[in-house]
Amino acid sequence: MLITWLDVSLLGLVAVLAFNLWEQNRQRVLLENVLRDVYDLVNKHNSLADAFVELANDFDEQQENK
Repeated sequence: MLITWLDVSLLGLVAVLAFNLWEQNRQRVLLENVLRDVYDLVNKHNSLADAFVELANDFDEQQENK
């Protein structure tokens, strides 16, 4: 009877550990996706900022040429 309870306890511990590993892997994948999206957002922001600076410079040049 004692061995049976030990086996059940060990199986329960293994199940909890397996669930924790699965959950951590799922969270890691979600965080990688969020990080990728943040990098994409920053790149788009930088591209937009560069385009705005070019537009402002072109506008200044046109104002100086008038």
